[in-house]
Amino acid sequence: MSNLLMDYDPASALIDSAARAAFIKDAFESGEAGHAAAAIGVAIKAFGIQAMAETVGLTVQILEDGFRPGGNPDLRILMMVLGALSVELSVSPRQSLI
Repeated sequence: MSNLLMDYDPASALIDSAARAAFIKDAFESGEAGHAAAAIGVAIKAFGIQAMAETVGLTVQILEDGFRPGGNPDLRILMMVLGALSVELSVSPRQSLI
């Protein structure tokens, strides 16, 4: 019997703000900025990149460049995109590792 592998697109699961928030939060918890940027890029794909560009008043190219694996969007763009995705960024004290 042959096992078929199918491509999985995580964007298809990001259907509401709770799913987007959990996905992005998990990426931020990795501590890798490029991974977090890429996860937001996946959420942008789920939203629709053209719709996001129109919503935040940026070009598709700016969004693609900033929110790709290894991307580094500036804080202003990050905040605009997160707001359009109906999620918010929060900060809390780091738990001690001791």
